[in-house]
Order: sequence, then structure tokens, then C-alpha cells
Amino acid sequence: MFEGSIESLLAAQSAASYNFLNVAIAFLLTFFQGLILVYVYQRLFSGPLLQRNFSATILLVGLITTGLITAINGNLSLSLGMVGALSIVRFRTPVKDPIDLIFIFGSIANGVTNAVSLFLLSSITTVTISIVALYLVSSLNKRFKAVLVIRGDIDIEAYNPFDQHRNINGQLKSAQKYGDIVEQVYELETDQKNLELLKDNLKKLGYDFDLASIK
Repeated sequence: MFEGSIESLLAAQSAASYNFLNVAIAFLLTFFQGLILVYVYQRLFSGPLLQRNFSATILLVGLITTGLITAINGNLSLSLGMVGALSIVRFRTPVKDPIDLIFIFGSIANGVTNAVSLFLLSSITTVTISIVALYLVSSLNKRFKAVLVIRGDIDIEAYNPFDQHRNINGQLKSAQKYGDIVEQVYELETDQKNLELLKDNLKKLGYDFDLASIK
């Protein structure tokens, strides 16, 4: 009896036909929402920080997710097969910036919600992500002044922490040597995005540093 119920359920699902109008709307809406996310991403990451391949990834992930969820929606056998397939998949590509995950999950969320015809929810998701991300753009691009103190085995005459960061205006205020350790004090003007790049570079070089904003 139990086996017969499962067989009848699978047979009914296999015979189910898709609403091609909803499928077309889902793909079109996912595509346009992906374009919006790509635009916001390109506003957030400009110049050398922009990964053009990642822009294409944002767009394609949503479309692939829409097709995938449409295929397995309401189909028990395909759903179970997909769970088994995804359980053995390993993604080893490193994410260079944590905010990249926001755009990836946003694109996936749009693909899933559009595939099940929750068009209003996907639109709200896209608008929310875009507004928050654009707010981050304005806050990251806001310049401010800060004091940077660097300590380490530094060549005072040759080392300049701003050689690779032309968007940071830095001025050396003092330099003192304590044994093998040199302490340099800089006053700088920058924005949050370039400051994070400078901090990452100092960490890679193994220097100890302190930062304090100037009110």
C-alpha cells in the first residue's frame, strides 16, 4: 500500500506540465534583477578592484538557479537526486572579498523565489540589497583623517607604505628607532576602502600597526 502511494505520487509528478508563461516571466525577471545586482556591484567595486568575470557570475548564477529550481519544483524524485548530487560537490574557489557572498546569495535567492513564482518577494530582495549596497558605497567613499603608527624592522629611508596606495594622502610626522624596531607615525587622509587595502598590505608584510581617527 505504501509503495503504491509513492508510485502514484511520482507518476502524478512526472505527468505534471510546467506553466511556460510563469517560467518565461521567472527567467526574464531573474535576468533583469541580475543586471541590477551587476550594476550595484560595479558601483561598489571600481577600477582595479572590479572583477568582470564575477559580474558575469552574478548574472548566470541567478539564471542557472531559476532553471534548476523550476526543474525540481514539485518533483520528489528530482529533489532527492539533487540533494544527493549537491552533497558531494566541493567548491574550492576562494572568495576574495566577503561582500562577494552577498551578491552570490542575492542572485541565488532571486533565482529560487522567481522559480516558485514569488515575484514580489524577489523584487523586494533585489531592491533591499541594492539600497544597502549603495549606502555602503557612499560610506566607503567618504574620506576622513587618521593617524597611522607602524612598527617593525623598517628601512626608514626606503620604505613608504603609500607607494602602492596612490589614493591615500599620507605624511610622515615622526620616525624613531628602538633597537631593531622602527616606529613611524603618519597622518593620512583616505576612505574606508583604501584603508582596508593598506591594512591588508601591512599585515602581509608582518608589521605591527595602530590606527586612530582624527575627529
